[in-house]
Amino acid sequence: MQDRIKWTDKERFTLGKLAAETTTANAVKIARKEHPLANESTIRNFRKSYLLAIAKDRNFGNSKTGVIPKKKMGRPLLFGAYDQVIVDYTRRLRRHGARVNSKIVMGTARGIVMKRAPQLLHEKGGAKKITRDWARSLLVRIKFSKRKGTRKAKKKPWE
Repeated sequence: MQDRIKWTDKERFTLGKLAAETTTANAVKIARKEHPLANESTIRNFRKSYLLAIAKDRNFGNSKTGVIPKKKMGRPLLFGAYDQVIVDYTRRLRRHGARVNSKIVMGTARGIVMKRAPQLLHEKGGAKKITRDWARSLLVRIKFSKRKGTRKAKKKPWE
C-alpha cells in the first residue's frame, strides 16, 4: 500500500492553476517531480477546486500566492452544532464519575436536542432519529469504547 501524499494548500493552488491554464497532463508532470506517486485524478480535483474558487472571486486567479484549503472529509455530524454540546456534556458526566453507555448518551442527546431544536427529532416531525447505533458510534468517536477482545486473543501461547 502506498503512502498518502500530504499536499499543502499552496501546492493545490499552483497545480490547480497550472491545470486550468494549460492541461492536466502538464500539471501532473510538474507534480511528479516533487511527488512521484501523484495521479491525474487528484490534479483534476485541484483544477475543479481552483475553477470553483475563481467563479466565487474573480481576483482569486490573479494572485500569485493563493491557497486552496482541504475539503472536509467524512460524513456530516447528525446534529451539526448540537453534536459538540452532546459530546461536552457526555465527557463532563464521565469526568464526574457517572457511568456512560449508549442508553445514557441517547437520553442526553434527546434532552439536549429537545431543549434546543426539537424540530430536528423524528418524533417532532424532523428527520433525525436517535438510535443505539448512533450512540455507540459517538462513544467510539470520542474514544469512550474499546473493541472487546475475543477468546482467541485471551489464550496464552504456552497453553
